[in-house]
Amino acid sequence: VPTAGLVDFLNSLKKNEVKMAVATAAPRVNMDFVFEMTGLREYFDVLIDASEVMKGKPDPEIYLKAADKLNCPPESCIVFEDSMPGIEAAQNAGMKVIALATSHPAERLQSAERVVKDFTEIRVDSVRDFLFTTGQ
Repeated sequence: VPTAGLVDFLNSLKKNEVKMAVATAAPRVNMDFVFEMTGLREYFDVLIDASEVMKGKPDPEIYLKAADKLNCPPESCIVFEDSMPGIEAAQNAGMKVIALATSHPAERLQSAERVVKDFTEIRVDSVRDFLFTTGQ
């Protein structure tokens, strides 16, 4: 079952022509299984799994590769993360991070620029504002 608010948020992003990627440390078979169970594959322009990078998170390689495949500069990317190594990897890539307190308590994710409990707390306009007003 997708995280609360995720499908509505993805629909809104797609409607606003926002390019999206999944960059996961999981193997491709896990990612494929999740997409099969949720039907969310159609939303993403780029998929990157652990087999496509040499270094794991917190190294920024996976996020830099995603930005490159999206043809988007890292500083124009926002990463949604639920782990400390992922937050660090995204920040190491020069990206801003919205942490999801779905796997860890919010207080453990405070190194991110913003922390939310799930996707019900986020809208496309607030993400745009976040990208252009939050300092690195």
